[in-house]
Amino acid sequence: MSYRLLDPCTLQGWLNRLLNRPYAVITFIGIITLFFLFYANCLSFDTSVYDLIIENIPETIQYQDYKTVFGSEVGELCLQPV
Repeated sequence: MSYRLLDPCTLQGWLNRLLNRPYAVITFIGIITLFFLFYANCLSFDTSVYDLIIENIPETIQYQDYKTVFGSEVGELCLQPV
């Protein structure tokens, strides 16, 4: 059966169209990849624990006390030579 005789609204019809046009599929995937690559430098990640804190729990008070004692949320290890 020729792929042109298949109904284009069926899954098999779409798959046959895609499989018989590999350069168009690769070009389409390349364009989408370039689009996401262009916007990849706009991504930012905020790894602060403070953004995850719930306001009305006792651990929040404990965390605030920790920050006032140590000055930041980064746990730094200070080693002194013996």
